[in-house]
Amino acid sequence: YGTNNLPDSSNMCHESTSVALPMSLGAPVGTVTLEDFEHTDCILIFGQTTAVNAPRMLHQLDEAAKRDVPIINFNPLRERGLERFTNPQSPSQLLVTGSRQILTADHRLLPGGDMAVLVGIAKLLLEWDDEARADLDQARGLIAARLGCDQADVVLTGGGTEADNLAVLGRSQGLPGRIVVSALEHPAVRRAADALAMRGWEVAIAPAGADGSLDLDAFAALVRPGDAHACVIGASNVTGVLQPITEVAALCAERGVPLHIDDVQTASGAPINLNVLPGAVTAAIAAHKLGGPRGVGALVGCGLNDLAPVVHGGGQERGLRSGTENVAGAVGLAAALDIRQGAAAVEERSHRAALRNQLEQRLGLSVAGAAAERLPGHSLLLTGLRGDTVVRLLDERGIAVSAGSACSSGDPTPNATLTAMGIDDATARSAVRVTLGPTTTQHDVDAFVDAWSAIEPLLRIAVEASA
Repeated sequence: YGTNNLPDSSNMCHESTSVALPMSLGAPVGTVTLEDFEHTDCILIFGQTTAVNAPRMLHQLDEAAKRDVPIINFNPLRERGLERFTNPQSPSQLLVTGSRQILTADHRLLPGGDMAVLVGIAKLLLEWDDEARADLDQARGLIAARLGCDQADVVLTGGGTEADNLAVLGRSQGLPGRIVVSALEHPAVRRAADALAMRGWEVAIAPAGADGSLDLDAFAALVRPGDAHACVIGASNVTGVLQPITEVAALCAERGVPLHIDDVQTASGAPINLNVLPGAVTAAIAAHKLGGPRGVGALVGCGLNDLAPVVHGGGQERGLRSGTENVAGAVGLAAALDIRQGAAAVEERSHRAALRNQLEQRLGLSVAGAAAERLPGHSLLLTGLRGDTVVRLLDERGIAVSAGSACSSGDPTPNATLTAMGIDDATARSAVRVTLGPTTTQHDVDAFVDAWSAIEPLLRIAVEASA
């Protein structure tokens, strides 16, 4: 129900639920009957619903709620008639009210609308207890189960960056010591390490190979007994290259060095099982990379005991992350992780990798890290053209990509990961990161190829003219 004033909502509904477009968005209430909801998994309300003039619509929602159909209301307005479908205490939170059938959400918390995750959130809340504390505990339990750790070893945070900072800075209290950090790290780890260096800590940088993988021999030579900890990203957020975490963990455990893994990118496209890794290991994850809500993440693993808090206050999250818990976000993270790390994820990853491989073959461009094992949706194209110009021209054609890493778009300096791989500055500035998600289709790949075919000749002519 509602008008199409939510960006991309029509495509989101149509493609994700396979409901005919006139039935899913902007339909006059008189054209939708109760029978239409008999086999519905979830009802979504977008935009302005004009509920005050639609008693039939309210009756349909009431009847659907009686049949335990979850209702997600994305309408941030407190419209008369919809009060029963919102939480008057927290109108902008993703919380359940009343008889546990009604879910209200602020669409700003959600990153573009993965319907599978939204329906997953609704179903979890229908299954779980009425109390916020119980929801939080069950969310924590599901997160732990999917990542292979104990429920007590899940510390909820405000995102992946905070989780990384807690791991790096929380284990680096007291007198300066020494840590080892890979040259492939996300800025959340790299800049936290820089902050330690300014405090007098020794930060040893483990180099990478030309294929984007950590140089294991060099890493082994750098890690010493007595180091405060080591940090290695699970999969590069830039190239998508998967790192040899099993070997890294074994080496660190052998030398008694705690290991932190930035798995924020990894969790969306590769299995994670912390239970099989030896030693004291922590890992960071974030919901928005999984199709879940923004602003929530977690630091997990058996290596939490020696951490000191970075944020002080009421002592929540084992005293490691004070502040009122984000129950809504925790449920969203659990639901998203349940999908991305669940049994069905294997087939989805394979499909995504096939689309990615097809895209690269059709474009015929050099791809950074192509010789190594990568996440299924990552493709860092070395276009030989100005990356920022490519991004702008594709954006004009409705295609969103980023120059280098989306996390550092707008930074004119060459990406640190590409520099670590030995890629020269000019080539690094031509890099364009394309990521395919679980909802990417063959049509999307065709559209990208068509757009590239249209802009590439123009860009080549411009380059030749300026030479």
